[in-house]
Order: sequence, then C-alpha cells, then structure tokens
Amino acid sequence: MAKKNNTSAGGKRQGQPSSSSVSTNSFSKGMNKDVAPSLENNQSWWHARNAANNSEDGDLGVIGNEPSNLQCGVIPYTIIGAIHRYGDEWIVYSTDNINSEIGRFDDSECKYTPIVNNPCLAFNKKYLITGAAKENFDCTWEVYWDDGNNPSRSLNIDDVPYIQELVSPPGDPCLVYDDKFPLVLDCEKIRLAPLVDTPCLELTKSTDGGMLSNGSYQAFIAYTENEQKVTDYIGVSNIQTLWSHAGSGGSLNIAISNLDKDFDNYELVILSRNQGQTVAKILGLYSTEQQDIEIDFIDPSLVSPDLKTIPLRSPAYEKSESMFVVNDWLIRQGPTEQFDFNYQPIANEIQVNWVVNEVPDTYYSLGGNKMGFMRDEQYAFFIRWIYNTGERSSSYHIPGRPPTTYNGNAEDSEIANLNAIDGPNFVFQIYNTATAGVIVSELQPDGTRIIERGPMAYWQSSEKYPTNKPDIWNSYPATPNHPLNLCGRYIRHHKMPTEEASANLHLSNGNADKIHVLGVEFGNIGRPKNNDGTYITNVVGYEVLRGSRLGARSILAKGLFRNMRQYNVPNSENLIGSAQGLYPNYPYNDLRPDVYFHDGTNSGSLNRTNGCDTFSQSITAFKPIGTPIAPNNTSSLEGGRGYSRKVFTFASPELMFTKPFLNAYETRLYGQYSGAQRGYFIPSEDHPKFKLLKNAGAIMAGIIGLGYAFHQIKGTVARGSDGARANYIANDYAEGYVFPTPGGAGFTTGGGLNLAANAAGATLGAAGTTAASVALDLLMETALNVADLWTGGGATYIAELALELTNAALGVAPGVISGSTSNTTSKDSPLSSLPLLLRIYIGAQSSRASIVIGGNEVIDAFYAMVNESAFIYKYNSEGIFNNYAPTIAGTQYRIKNEDSNYLGSSFQTFGNGNYKINNLFRPTTVAVELAKEIDDPTIQDKSRFVVGGDVNANGSANTFSGSSLLNPNNSRKREISAYYGALKFNFENQYGQLDGIKQIQMRGCVQLLNPDPTTPAPPLATMYTSDPIFAGDTFIGRYTEKTIMPIFTNYLMGQPDGFTFDYSMYVNIPYPRYWLNSQRFDMGPLAEQITSFGLFGSSDWDAIYPSDNFYLDRGNDSCSGGISSIFGNSDDPNPPFAMEFAYGYSHSNGVLDFYVETEINLAQRDYEDEPKKRIYSIYDYNDIDELFHAAIEKEDNFYKYDESLSPSKFPTQLVSFGNLQPRDYNPYISETCFVKYPKRLIYSLQAQKESKKDYWKVFLNLNYKDFKNAVSVIKPINKSGALVFFPYLSPQMFQGLDTLKTQLDTKLTIGDGGLFSQPFQNVANADISTEYGSCESLRGVINTPSGIFFISQAQGKIFQYGGKGLDPISNNGMKWWFAKYLPSSLIRQFPLLESSVLSDNPIAGVGCQVMYDSVDDIVYFMKKDYRVKDQFLTATSAAGNSTTYTESGGFQVTIFDKFGLMTKVNVTIGDPIYFEDCSWTVSYDPKVKAWISFHDWHPELALPSINHFFTTKTSTTEIPQCPPGYTFNSGNGMCEIGQSTNQISTPASYDVSSFYRHNVRCDSFVNYYENDYPWEIDVITNTGQAVNTVRSFEYQLETYIYKGEALYNMCGGDKWEDLNYNFDSAIVYNNDQTSGLLILNQQPFNDPWGSLTYPIIGPNNINILSTKVEHKFRFNQFWDITNDRGEFSNAEQSTFVTNCNGYIRPLNSVNLNYNKLATQRKKFRHYSNQVILRRNVSGNRKMLLRLNNTKLQLSMR
Repeated sequence: MAKKNNTSAGGKRQGQPSSSSVSTNSFSKGMNKDVAPSLENNQSWWHARNAANNSEDGDLGVIGNEPSNLQCGVIPYTIIGAIHRYGDEWIVYSTDNINSEIGRFDDSECKYTPIVNNPCLAFNKKYLITGAAKENFDCTWEVYWDDGNNPSRSLNIDDVPYIQELVSPPGDPCLVYDDKFPLVLDCEKIRLAPLVDTPCLELTKSTDGGMLSNGSYQAFIAYTENEQKVTDYIGVSNIQTLWSHAGSGGSLNIAISNLDKDFDNYELVILSRNQGQTVAKILGLYSTEQQDIEIDFIDPSLVSPDLKTIPLRSPAYEKSESMFVVNDWLIRQGPTEQFDFNYQPIANEIQVNWVVNEVPDTYYSLGGNKMGFMRDEQYAFFIRWIYNTGERSSSYHIPGRPPTTYNGNAEDSEIANLNAIDGPNFVFQIYNTATAGVIVSELQPDGTRIIERGPMAYWQSSEKYPTNKPDIWNSYPATPNHPLNLCGRYIRHHKMPTEEASANLHLSNGNADKIHVLGVEFGNIGRPKNNDGTYITNVVGYEVLRGSRLGARSILAKGLFRNMRQYNVPNSENLIGSAQGLYPNYPYNDLRPDVYFHDGTNSGSLNRTNGCDTFSQSITAFKPIGTPIAPNNTSSLEGGRGYSRKVFTFASPELMFTKPFLNAYETRLYGQYSGAQRGYFIPSEDHPKFKLLKNAGAIMAGIIGLGYAFHQIKGTVARGSDGARANYIANDYAEGYVFPTPGGAGFTTGGGLNLAANAAGATLGAAGTTAASVALDLLMETALNVADLWTGGGATYIAELALELTNAALGVAPGVISGSTSNTTSKDSPLSSLPLLLRIYIGAQSSRASIVIGGNEVIDAFYAMVNESAFIYKYNSEGIFNNYAPTIAGTQYRIKNEDSNYLGSSFQTFGNGNYKINNLFRPTTVAVELAKEIDDPTIQDKSRFVVGGDVNANGSANTFSGSSLLNPNNSRKREISAYYGALKFNFENQYGQLDGIKQIQMRGCVQLLNPDPTTPAPPLATMYTSDPIFAGDTFIGRYTEKTIMPIFTNYLMGQPDGFTFDYSMYVNIPYPRYWLNSQRFDMGPLAEQITSFGLFGSSDWDAIYPSDNFYLDRGNDSCSGGISSIFGNSDDPNPPFAMEFAYGYSHSNGVLDFYVETEINLAQRDYEDEPKKRIYSIYDYNDIDELFHAAIEKEDNFYKYDESLSPSKFPTQLVSFGNLQPRDYNPYISETCFVKYPKRLIYSLQAQKESKKDYWKVFLNLNYKDFKNAVSVIKPINKSGALVFFPYLSPQMFQGLDTLKTQLDTKLTIGDGGLFSQPFQNVANADISTEYGSCESLRGVINTPSGIFFISQAQGKIFQYGGKGLDPISNNGMKWWFAKYLPSSLIRQFPLLESSVLSDNPIAGVGCQVMYDSVDDIVYFMKKDYRVKDQFLTATSAAGNSTTYTESGGFQVTIFDKFGLMTKVNVTIGDPIYFEDCSWTVSYDPKVKAWISFHDWHPELALPSINHFFTTKTSTTEIPQCPPGYTFNSGNGMCEIGQSTNQISTPASYDVSSFYRHNVRCDSFVNYYENDYPWEIDVITNTGQAVNTVRSFEYQLETYIYKGEALYNMCGGDKWEDLNYNFDSAIVYNNDQTSGLLILNQQPFNDPWGSLTYPIIGPNNINILSTKVEHKFRFNQFWDITNDRGEFSNAEQSTFVTNCNGYIRPLNSVNLNYNKLATQRKKFRHYSNQVILRRNVSGNRKMLLRLNNTKLQLSMR
C-alpha cells in the first residue's frame, strides 16, 4: 500500500514547526536610506518617487501617488522672478533675454495681466529677480527688485511712468504732460538710485527790495516724489550776501537751469547765516518747470531741515545682488557702487591758468558774488566727476605745474639773493614766477569781461607725494623723469600771480573805477577711464573743489606799510634808557622832516622867541624832527632821519576786524600805492577863541604906563610947535604922518635914535599906518632895550613921546603941529623941580605900580578893541591810493619780520625794548619791525604841511603864499604814497598731506560734458576746459581807516572864549612847533623889568612879552612888535595890537582809502549812526569834518562787521565736500573688490505706510553692515530679528534695534548702523572652519510655522532651525544620500562655476530651492543640477572631445569628428545633447520629522502661496509671442506697434512660461508640466539574521476617482473606488538578486484559460498575474534573473544604474537575463528583500497604499 503522505494540503509538514511567515509594512513614518535594509523598521520605506503621505482627505499613515500640478496661467517668456504683493497676487518678471515684461498674476483666478513690457528693462535669465512690495500712502503699490545685473529699481504698478510729451497748447503757462503713444516705459524713472540731472543754481541779489535780513545765503534743492525728498541736496548754489545798514530789506533771485523734468517737483532749502547764527528753512516744493524764484521773505515758522542732511552725500548704490524685507526694513545684499577709477594720472595733466575779470568798483556793494583768489597765495585744487545718478566720485588732486626756469635758474633750485631770508632760498620762494598772460576781452554772462589769462607761479611743498604708488601718481611710467610723474616728489600746489606780473593784475584800473577779480580756469581735462583704458561713459560732468585755507594761509593779511616816525625820548620819560622813540606816521606816509614838531636842540622843550618868526625863520631856528644831520644829506643814519626804514605801521582790514595772532614770518612788498590827498585846515570844533596881544601892544602899553609914571613925576607939560609937523598921536590910519626909516637920517651913528632929524621918512596914511604903529616899529625893529633910550640924543624925545602917548591915551585930540617944539614943565608934581632925567629914574623906581596901572589900562583898551579869534586849527583830509607801481627789480621786497604787535592808544615798548612807541590818543594800529631796512618809496609823499608851508626832504623850508595864510580852509591836494604788501608765514608744508585738506565746493554749477543735450555729445576723447571760476575766498575792497595825529595830549572843546589853557603843559611828541597859552597878558612882569636895574643892560626878558605865551604859524608874515606895528603895516594882515591869521594846530588827520585783498567784504562793512561809529566811504559818507570832529577825535576807528558776510565762514565752507581715495587704494583691487560689496548689507529706513516719504528709497551712509563672508539670504525671525545665512559660515542671528528716533541727530541723517548694532549670535556650536550650517542658495531657505528650513549644498546637509536650535534633518534617514547627491555635480566638474551667477540659478544654471506647502505642511527641497556627459567631458574620451567653462564665455564643447576635424560649440546648461540632468526634488514632513518621497517635478522657480504653492516652467511654442498691443508681422518675424513714422518693433518670442499650482488636483495624478511620470514605493522586508525565501507580495491598495467640480472644487468629499486599479509594474530585489521588471496584469475573472499563459517572458520584462482577494493585491510569479552574480566569474555588475540625480535607478540591463532556463530560476533568498511597486501613469486615480505583506518561507539551508 502506498506510503502515507505527511504533508498537509498547505504544504506544511505535519509534526514540524511552521516555516512560513508574513512581514507587514505600514507607512506611518517616512523614507529612510541611512539604516541598513536588514535593520529598517516596518513603518518606513526605503525609497519613494512622486509619492505623498496624505490625501485631500488626510489619510495619514498611508502612502499614495502625488497629485498632478495644474497649469495656472500662461505668461510670455521665461519667468525669472516673482514678488508677492498681497493675498493671492504676485508681480511677475519674465524675459526671453530680448523682451522683458512685468505683469500681475492672481493665483486664485490663475489670471495674468501684463503691466509693462519694454526691452529697456533688460531682464536676463542669468540674473534672477528678488525683491519686495509695499503699499504707498496713496493706496498704490510699489515693487522693488534687484537682479544683480541691472540697476536696482522700483515701480509703482498702479502708475507706470511712461515717456510723456507736452500736450498743453503753446504759450499756455499751465504745462500738461501726457503719456506718449505708443506707450514706452521710461526706465530711467524706475531706478532706485535714479538718474538725475544735476541742476545749476545761480543765486544773486535781487534789485527789488524785500524783507530778508543781512547775512550770507545759499540755496539747495533736492528732487522729490510724492512730496518727499528722494535725492540728496545735489543742487547747490553759490553763496550770496545781502547787506544794508538797516539790517534788512534785501531779496534774492534764484536762476535754476538743467533741472530734471523727470521729477515733478523739487524741494528748495535756503541756508542763511546772520550774526553768527545759522538757520535753514525749507521754502517748499516747486515745479521743475519753474526756473526763476524770487525770495523776499522767509517765514521763520517754516520747517527747518536737519543741517547735517544738507552736505550729506548718500551713496547711490547702482545695484545690489538681492533684496530682503526684515520687519519693514528693506535690506539689500551685495551692493555695487560706481567704480572708484584711477584718475590721478590723468589729473596730473590738467593745466591751470589764472584769469582776471574786470568788474565795476561798486560790484560788491551792489551784491556781486564772484569771489576771487588772493594774489601770491597758494591754493590746492581737486577735481571730481559727476555720475548720471548725481553721485560724486572720489576727489583727485590737481597738481601745480612742473618747474621751469626763471631768471636763468630752475624754479625748484636754491640760490643766494638779496631777497633770500636766512641763507639761500628756493627760487619759487624768492620770486613769484607767474608771468603775464594773454590779453583778451571775453564778455561774461553778467556783462563783465575777462581781460587776461596766464600761467600760475610755481610752488612746491616740503611734503611729498606717496613714494610707493607709481601706478597712481605717475602719468608716464615708461619715462621715469617725466615732469608729470609725481610719485615720491614734492607736492605741488598752485601759486597765484602778484600784481607785479601784469597791469591787469593790479587790484584796480588806473581810474580806480573798476576792480580786477582773480579767478582760475582749468584745461586739458580728460574723461576718466577704466583700468583697461576704456572710457567711463556714465559720467556727465565734473566739478573742481579747492582746499580750505582755514589754518593753512600763507598770507596773514595784506595792506599798507607806512614808516614809523622817530623822535628822541626825553631822559625823564625813557625808563628803558636807550629806547628810540617812535610814533606812527601821519596823515599818510610823508617821510620829510616833521613840520609840526622840532627836535628841541636850540630851545629845549619850547621855542620862545618874540613869537612872530616867519615860517622860514622858524624852520631855521627850530629844526623839524627828521631834519638831516648834514645839510642836503637825506641818507643819514636811522637815528637822524626822523623816520624808520625798519619799523612800520601796517593798515589791514584782516587785522583790525579779526585781530589774529601776529606771528607772521616775513613781509612781502608787492609795490607802491600812490595817489592824492585832499584836505584843508579848519578851526578845531567848539574850541574857545582867544585874544592874543602882540609884543608891540605890550610895549606900547609899557610905554604908556611909563608915560603915566612920568606924568605923575613931571607934572603938566605945555608944548608948542616951532614949525609945522604932524601931531605925535593921530588916529589909526592918520594920513600924512612921516616917520624916520630905520637906518636913515633919523638915527644916530651910535645906534641911538636921532629924532631931531626928520630925514626922508615913510609917508603914512594911505597905507593905514599910524604914528603909534611907527613908534612901536621903531622900538621893535632897532631892538632897543630900555637902556638904549637914554643914549644917542633920543632920550628926551622918547620921554616926551611917552608923555604924549600917555596924553593920547588920556584922550588928547589928534592934530597937526608945525614948527619947532617948545615945552613947559608944570609945578604940580613933587619932583617937578628935579631935572627930567632924575625925575624919570626916581619916579620909575618908585612908581612900578603906576606903570602897571597905566599899562593894564592900555592892555584893557587893546583887548576891548579886538575880537576873539580862532587860533587852534586842525587839518582834515582824505587820501585815495589809486595808483599802483610794482616793486623795482633789484630792490628788497622780501624781509624777515623781527617783531609785530597791536598798538593801542598808549605808550608801548616794542622790538625787544629797543623802541618806545607813542600812540597816545591815536587809533589802534599794528607795528611791524623788519630785520633789514628797505628803500623808501620812489614816489614822495608830501601830505604833511601847515598853513605857512612845509619842509623839503633836506630840511629846508618851503613857504606858502600869503593867500594860504588868509584862507586856511582852501582845499589842498598833495601826493601820497606807501608800500603795499603782506605779512606772510614761511609755510613750507602748507596744507600738509593731501588727505588732510578740507575740500570746498567752489560753485553751484557742475561743468557738464554736454551742456546742450540737443546737440550731439562730444567724442569720448574730448579734452575739456572749464568755465572761469570765481569761487575763492577773497574780496577786493576799499579799506578806509582814519589816521589821527593829536599834537597835544589834550585840547579844549566847549569852554567859553578866552578860557585859560596852556597847551605847553600837554605835549604829545616832543616838541610841538606851534603852541599857545591863552592866559591874559599881565603888565606886572614887564613893569618889573622896566623899573628894575636890569632895564639898563639886562637881557633877561623871557616870559615878559605876550609872545612868550604862544608860538604860532604866521607863514612868511612878521608880527615883530616895533613901534610901527602899533599903527599897522601894509604887509601885516593882523590888527595892530593883537594876533590874527596865526595858527596853532591840535590835529593832523587823514583817511587812508585803498584797495586791498581781504576775506572781509568791505563793501558790507557796517557802521552805526552816531558820528564816532561812522566810517569813511567815498560814495556813501565822506564828511571828513564830522569824522574828525573834536568831540570824537579820541575815538578809535570803528570796526563793525558781521563775519557771516564772509563766505569763508559760511557753514558749507567748514566741512569737506570731497575725499581723496584712501592711501591703500589699488585700482585693480578696487575694480575687483571695492566696487561690489558682496559681504555688505545695506538697509533702508523702516517703512511707514502713513508717511508720504518712501523710506525704502533712503539708504543712509552708515546704515550698513560688513561681514566676513558674503550674505546669501536673510530670513526674519521674532519681532525684529533675522537669521543671516552665509555660503561659507554658520548662520548668525541678530535682534534689530534701529528705530526712527528723530531726536537723535544721526539717526535720520547719516544713519548709525543701528539695525545691526546688537552682537550677532551663532546658531551653531562649531568651529568656523567646519562652515557648519552654511547656505549658498538665495532660494534655499524658507520660513515656515515649523521653523526655518534651509539647504547647505556644499556640506550635503539640510537643516531646520526652530526653538531648539539648528537641527540637521538630513540626518533623519537621508544623511548619506544628501551628502552624496546634494552638492552640485556640475560645480564639481567645473569649480569656476561656483563664483558665477549660474551657480545659484535654477533657470539658466544650477541651484537649490526650498518650498513649503502651507496646506499639507510639507517642505520640498529642490535641486537643479546637471553634469556634462562623459563623452564630452575630457580630451581623454574616445573621440577626443572636451568641454571648458569660463565665466565670460560659458560652456564650450570641442568636438572631433571621425576625420579629426574640430568643431567648437557654445552650449547652454541643460542641453540634453551634452548634459545629463541631475536634478531632484524631495519632500519632508515636519509633522513626523521624516522624509517622504522624491518627485519628478523640477521647477525653474517655486513660489509659496496661501493655497499650497506654485512652480514655474518654460516651454517652447510654435505660436509667436508678442508684447501687449503689438502685432506680429509674419513678413519679417517681428512684433510691431505704432505707425510707420513712430513704429516700434521687437523680435517675437517662442517661449512661454506657466505657473503650476501643486497639490490642488484630484482629477490627475503624477502628471507634471503636462507630462506623466511614475509613482513608486520601495519597501524593505527584513528578517534580521534569518534568511528567508520570498513567496509572494501582498498589499492593501485603495484607488479612488474624486467627483468634485472641475478646477476649483475638484477635491470634494465625493469619490468612487476603483477596486481593480493596481500598480502596473514591480521589481523584487535584494543585494544580489533581482526579478527584473515585472509587468503586473490583473488576473481575469472570466478567462481562467488566459491566466495559464502567464508569466509571459519578454526581452525587457516579464508579464505576470496579480490577484486581488479580500481587498488585497497579490503577486508571486517572480524569480531571480540576475545574469551573473560573480560567484564563478569576474563579473562585477550592479543591479541598478543610478542616474546622477540619485533617485532614478534604471535596472542594469547588462546584468539581467530574462531568458534563464527554468532550472536556473532561483527563489529570492535573503535576510532582507525589497520590492518596488510602480504605477507609470496614474491618470485620474488617487492610489493609497495602506499595508504591504510579504510572505516568507524560512530557508531550510
């Protein structure tokens, strides 16, 4: 019987343990490639493709196919960027590299609307767009973007700035513009740093009145948008002064040209300075059509801008690489500035000329604003260039001209010379080497003329140019000694000429009605170049700046030098003992002996004579101070000359107004000023008048007094006449009286008078001479003393005459007596009986009182007979120095200074105690002592004289005519002269190093390269010449200064006439020639002398005559007091007894009036209305009598000036407007490193919606942050912080703190970098060298509710940053896969690509992106990558082909054909002929912290949305794409718009780009960009260490068709399950076995015979049956078809050949053998087996894989 079968129907051997098992997999975890397959848990999967771990209904814990993406809007061209506006709306940027378009995309409606299309946008697929959008105050929207290629831009999408045209009628003052058709975008208007025309502002004083205060004004304008300033104050005017004595009443006119009409308005600011106070006011907004503005009043309530913003020059960053928004700050990464070009070698060749502009002498008083440059001064100049953005380049030094020869010597050589100081000096120090120029007559816009231009003088500093920068400082490096090579040589500046070079350089013309303003002109100016020698084209102009002379002046002051006069200090006053007395010259610079003072050598302190010397007698007797020691010797030693040739006063406005410290090193004389003074003598104001008796009157009174005494002694005398003769006493001017002539017959030989003889005498009467006058003349002219009266037979007569005179005095009537005399003596006197002689002698001795009584009665009578007269006069004059003569060759004009000091109204020691200067009651002045004497001016000053005459240089008298004596107030005109020169410093290193010079703008208009845009632009190689520039720091003005010389230290004023005052007690300079003592004459001293025995022979008659109380100027007339003077003299204009027409002097005054160069605007010198504070002006106030009025004669000159009227003190002149390049500047490093700042972030002000100001357009100077590494991306976190990512550094976090605090000065002016002020925190604890967490990709970071996710491509890691720090989520099962496949394959092949823009460009190159599905909470990581196929990679390939890459040329493939012919092909990245696609997308679920699947959609761009997300893809179409409004012309293949006369055409495009929405479809699955892709799942079945054989695979799969509405609700809740829908293929494999491709076929339910045909083995697959039982699909028809596992051979074939993307793994066909014999078909036996389930086309079925069961059989082996 048969043996019993022990095996059960199921195959299980009875009595043995079961060897079958089931391995079940669920899908609640994720994809894990890190764990060994044998250790993989059963909730994960090893690989998935196009899978999703959820469905529209959730279905968590299952794995299914991914929904297809939905095309949502077709856009012409390739999308290169999109900026989220708000809600569902995006602003989209697209291009085909020719056409560029911006449009609006609404993702909720899948609607795209073009906004603007214009080639000027110049988009390029290589440069992707990043940016931001915000709403404006007016509810319009503005977008801001960067692409790293074009300028940074912004566009108001609701108000596109098209090119416009004027549509208002001609002549209509209301100018209306409208968009020009066809609509063309004005790309210049959308620049973030707009192109601007720099306006030219000319500020002038208006001829109309106004209400503006005195001061200096400057205007500034900035362009505005939406009433907010969008540029710096790039329009800067000249400085204009306004002045009137009233303090206000001026107005301004602003003429503006070159306004940029692309802006509607500009903001006008007026900066003013008055009385030291600086105020700025915003006057308002003005239309750019308004070019003339009149300003009459500035409302003080107007808004004041921050003064710091006015000179601010914000960098106009041309572009940046990317833009980010962090808490309403717009942050720009990698800004690019203008190239800091190396212009210095070109600047070395600029030529500089001086120019002279002749203007009216009233130019500055009328408000002229041309500021000149000071002659003989050195100036530093710089040039900088103006970009079309309004930016300014660095400044470049304009060197002075190279040295040449001068007078036969090299200008930079040292020589010994008369004018060398302390040894040999450089030629340029000794001489001003400027020469005369070319005479021209060029009319200027203001009506004045340029009259000459010429070359500058040479000057060099002791400082040197850098010694190690030949590429910067040398213009001709190939010629080492070229004069324009500056490296290591002495710095050269520009020395202005002096007046000596040309007559046109004199400060004024010969008539002094025009002045010559000195300006500069620059020529041979070349356009800047790049390092490669090509011209820089975006510069539109240049401007020249000058170095500030504040602290760098070589000229302290200019003015007139007048010799000090000398005198001998009395021993009692000379405390030092040997000091030479000095006093300032007066009234001008007369060097002749001083007629007002004598030297005291003949008379001691006062000259006492008879008081009536003629002028010539006085000069002879009392030598004026300064009379040469030897007659006619005018070259005596210093001590005997009367004036010093070493010590001078210096009249200069610079010193008097500002009182600088006097430390000048040398004096430089430029020549002589000469001219004329006009003056006259007037009585000193309010001075009392006096009655001054002549000596003759006193003598007559004495005689009469003596006669009175005789009368008392002798008694009555009876007189008779022996013959007819004249009465002894007659009325004044009696006719017919004959008196003996002195020396005639009437005189005895003994010298006595012989009055008995009446020889031929002078007949009196007609001439008005009286007998009394004759008698007194006789006494005076014969010089008789009292003793002489008694000799020579004349005694009796004299006695009788005295008696008769007494009688006459007592009233005896005049008459005529003829015949001889008979006398009878009365007896009524006690002495009557004595002889007459004895009676007289005894009576005289006893009757002194009688003489005094009698004489004083006569004196009283004389005083009563005359009127008071003015005897004290002064000289007032005005002196105009209007003729200039240069210094004479060979004379000394450069002298070292020994001492200098200010002189007040006092005595002052000077010159190290060698001098005592008397400046009592005189105006303040400056004294300068020279080390050497200098020659006198060649033109003699003759300004000092008295009424009677003056003194010649040799000391001889020069007497004036008698009319001068009678008319002292007649105008007198005399020559005046003095040296004109300067006090200078020996400033060998003037200005110091170049980078320390403060650079000042010189004018309000830049020099435009093409000032007339209607004409063609000049060639790039054009050499330019500037306009003449008059923007220095110097005025030419008339300086006036009173010179007052008080002869006495005190004088009378306001006292009554006859007031007693003795001027001799108030001597100023010893010794005054003319003086008086107004004390009334008293007969006592004379009576005492008469009655004393001294009468008979004593000569001590001092202080007894009236002339002993005065010494006055009588010209050439004598008042010598003889008898005849009693009765008058035909040559004497004085009355007989008293003085008249005689002059003493209180003052000699003059006004210095001369042109001078100064920083003081003398035309606007102020004064006050009280006379002592008035100033002389030839035009406005020239009342010299009032200026020198006695009441104010002791007052100093009045100096009132608002320094605000000096532009050199204006605020904008105190800050530097330019900067040189840094010392470490390298043009080549600058080109590669400092033009573009990839490591810098700049940030705007924080946006404020309610503000009209667009703060996102404001990037302040200091609001930036430089990092050690370039910034790749910034993502905001927390309230104000952000995470900053770097390509080579770990990310850093900062907390931004910047706020708009307007109370802080710098916050809104230059910024302070406050946003980045807090310390940055590293978010990774790793060494810097590890670069842990670095991120290279701009799009490789995304911010989600689960944290920030980012890709670190170079490290092969993906990170999540959240509350717990940095988490490498790539470690969650994908660590080693990412490490291998995340780094770029193409960059590995071509490392140079890493620095290219293509390295982070998923459209035109390679790069990574991250996207977040906000609905499913899934993060997608995308990599776009390629690799060059092996056959084109290297020359070692079989064909000899190779591929190269350069940043400029891209990829180029070299191909050799079979004949060896070479072809070079430029290829585009991604070309499938040459490149293999290595791109991938992988998804991550932060909910389960696991990876999900790979995806076959590899977008160009991915964009987040509130409804899942979007990606973009470009495709090619056969339908031509034209911009909106254009029509395709099939004839030429162009898109066209407009009429033939105004037609615009552009090439048609055949690229279209589409938005694709993801994860929203339920009607289609795994179809991306209109292409079907497979979805697959790779499941591992492991049994640990137990080896099993796989019997079958069983899985629970549900498939649905959703029944929602089309498009917008297609994933509704309704669905239908397709029970038989299954995977269509599978692969079973383990490490060494594979089933090959299994095609799954559903087992037919109604064809059992057909099932028997399976499996069907094909060449590339095996068709097998799958069954579905109990909702589970199952298949088991598989076996190992591996061709050769290598057990018995050397075969080394893998099962799969993985693509470079790392996730697509085709089977290795080489290692497959589908036709194995049945006997060779092995079961799958392993401890870990895997199955790939795949659906190649999903269609509209949603497949959900819930479970996978693998049935295993324990291997019995």
